[in-house]
Amino acid sequence: MSQMEQQADGFIFPERSVSAEAVQRSRSALMVRLEAADRRRIRRRGLIRMAGMAAAACLVIYAGMTAWEGRKASVYAGIGEKLEKTLPDGSLVIMNSDTRLQFSKELPALPKREVWMQGEAFFKVSRTPDAKPFVVHTAHFDVEVMGTQFNLNSGSESSSILLTEGSVNLLMADGRKIRMVPGTYFSSDGSSPNDRQTNTKAPVTIEKPAAVLSWLDKNLVFEDMPLRDVARQIELIYRVKVKFGSENVASKRITGILPNENLNILLKAIEATTDFTIVQEKDIVNIQENP
Repeated sequence: MSQMEQQADGFIFPERSVSAEAVQRSRSALMVRLEAADRRRIRRRGLIRMAGMAAAACLVIYAGMTAWEGRKASVYAGIGEKLEKTLPDGSLVIMNSDTRLQFSKELPALPKREVWMQGEAFFKVSRTPDAKPFVVHTAHFDVEVMGTQFNLNSGSESSSILLTEGSVNLLMADGRKIRMVPGTYFSSDGSSPNDRQTNTKAPVTIEKPAAVLSWLDKNLVFEDMPLRDVARQIELIYRVKVKFGSENVASKRITGILPNENLNILLKAIEATTDFTIVQEKDIVNIQENP
């Protein structure tokens, strides 16, 4: 053997021996590196597992959304139209101009019958043997019923309801539940069809329900009503903006039963009953006082 090295079992070792302390330090350093490598592998596996779970969850959500898209139905009543729709559970909805309704095709089989509405419609909700609730979602509150009749108007600024039969609960965004009885009216903006009654926080008994329901007969009923309130109804029905030349024009009161099948005919009828000139430019209606 050489002086520099010895051979044992096929391995070459330095002739000079290594101290026990050095071996221990090398072993400790190696263990630290191995443990760090193990932690990195575990972390990578965890990230991969979480990514897989997230992807699976996204697929489930997407599949659910896709399934809902495939099961839902949408009905739209065009501007100037009135449309009747019988829902899969037998409930009847009479839709006013520019109104959209969405619901599930499997409505009778669901634990809760839910529909979404924007515009104005009259509902005749059918009762079910197992008393499944019927919920109408609007932009400002939800209407929860079992079987009843009511008129519902939902716009971007406010939603209102007139209950004609049965009883309903209004489920507000702030968690409040408001109970309504037949003949009462509620609006999310606090307004009321009753003359000079505004900022109401609870349902009020309506004095002239026919004025709210007149659209069912394709009419608008006005009885000593300020023109600004008439304009509000016109804006909701025909999705136009009404502008007044002066406060005197806006506060002018009118009385009459006017047809609402056609906006041009309606405006001409209003013009004939007042001393104002009405000019429509696309979706803007200008009402000016005659010189």
